[in-house]
Amino acid sequence: MDRGHKITETISEWADVNSCPVCSGSDVVEFMTDVPPKIDRPTTSWKLCQECSHLFCSPRPTDAWLDAYYKKGYRHDTHGIEEAADKVPAQSAREEIGRAMRIVAMIEAFRGSGPFRRHLDIGSSTGALLASAMDKFKVPNSTGVEPNDAWRGFSMNSFEKYKQRKDVEDPHNMDVKASLSEVPLSSRFDLVTISHTIEHIQDLVGTVQTIRHVMFNDGVLYVEVPFSFGGMSDPLMFPHIHGFTIPSLTRLLEQAELHVHRIFLEGSAPPFWPPHQHLVVIASPEKPSYIKDDVLAQFVYGRDAARTAAEMSKKAKPTYELG
Repeated sequence: MDRGHKITETISEWADVNSCPVCSGSDVVEFMTDVPPKIDRPTTSWKLCQECSHLFCSPRPTDAWLDAYYKKGYRHDTHGIEEAADKVPAQSAREEIGRAMRIVAMIEAFRGSGPFRRHLDIGSSTGALLASAMDKFKVPNSTGVEPNDAWRGFSMNSFEKYKQRKDVEDPHNMDVKASLSEVPLSSRFDLVTISHTIEHIQDLVGTVQTIRHVMFNDGVLYVEVPFSFGGMSDPLMFPHIHGFTIPSLTRLLEQAELHVHRIFLEGSAPPFWPPHQHLVVIASPEKPSYIKDDVLAQFVYGRDAARTAAEMSKKAKPTYELG
């Protein structure tokens, strides 16, 4: 089978998952089978962990099959594009820009607009979040992880154009790796983002442990996943192999000695207000602190920033173009 283009046909390489990918619990029950297919995507069967409430696909495609799929087939299925390395749909790029600006705003609301030293974005796609964080937080060194050749090439081309538009000797540096294993374990980051990516990852525990290993103790981790019980699209649709709940995502992070500072639901479009689309966690290796002066300063900063944003929103334009 040509994994790059016929991925929506019958998947022959399946593996049973008999224990929970988050807590390793064996008390699991069938949750849902035959999720209605979207376009030509295959249906999958799901199980529920009775201990941590994590939802996971079982059986699921093998690790080798999924690795090949994300290099070639995934973008074809989800965005309708072929393999050409220099082709990215404009609509996809715009969506990435909108999501990136939203995420940057939430990180800023959490810790202010002070600079970060190093940013790691896992599942960096078009590079919009890397560029937006670089612009907002003055990040001098940014690293992305993106297995797809087209998106990786687009990221670097867009970054070069970004530097040219700045028309200065820009000290910023961006690099995009094909996998997390290519990021040196000696590297350290004080901002790590993983947005709508971890639900695709086979080894959840190992990935989060690696993230913890490469983080500074005062670093910020931003995780966003589809909320399993909300959203306009089906959160249990292939190629998702995990469905997160608040308890299961919290447990996954805490097992790696990461402390949850904020956890909330986000994204419910008016005027009909469907269930929230995103589950968001902001965590850190450091335990939360609720000193009165810090909380008050954050509150005052947030109100000032909101007023400034309201004044500037009508004339604001993103500095990150479509490449």
